[in-house]
Amino acid sequence: MKLLFASSDRDLLLCYGKLLQADGRTVLTAFDGPQLFTQLAGGAELVITDARLPRLELKGLLRFLKEEGSAVILLINEKKTKELYRDLLPEEAFLPYPFTPFELEDKIREILKLKDTKAVTL
Repeated sequence: MKLLFASSDRDLLLCYGKLLQADGRTVLTAFDGPQLFTQLAGGAELVITDARLPRLELKGLLRFLKEEGSAVILLINEKKTKELYRDLLPEEAFLPYPFTPFELEDKIREILKLKDTKAVTL
């Protein structure tokens, strides 16, 4: 499975990138919007991105990912962020900070299972 993890926190990228690779996944990372789109050129089954990623128009990204058939986990800091993107993502796609590696793994399984069950993009 190929996934893309995007965050402006480079320590978080390094840490979670290594953890997610430990399960045999191919993990791409990005620290801003332009790098995220560069990494997406190779395709990704799942995109995990911070809602506040620099130089990124998030609604445009979410629409693009839906068209491409990629599942999404949106990392959020504030409840109001969820309200802004509720029309583009299901409730299950949001993961609030702070989260543990176990919570992220659980969320990945939940989103991929939901994607397979509904046979639609999230």
